[in-house]
Amino acid sequence: MKGGAAVQTKLAIGGHFVDALDGSTFEVFNPHDGSTIDEVAEAKSGDVDRAVAAARSAFPCRTRSH
Repeated sequence: MKGGAAVQTKLAIGGHFVDALDGSTFEVFNPHDGSTIDEVAEAKSGDVDRAVAAARSAFPCRTRSH
């Protein structure tokens, strides 16, 4: 973050902060003045897949109910 407190800019997956698989990011803007606050990781389908896999492995005894 420019000139302020540190913010997490990575994805939280499986208990770790990680970059997007393809390294993509996007800018976050201050709505007051339009200045760039920071760039953060942009999750895409591959990142969602690994987050779902991590969540499922965290709760292996759970089953899907229909």
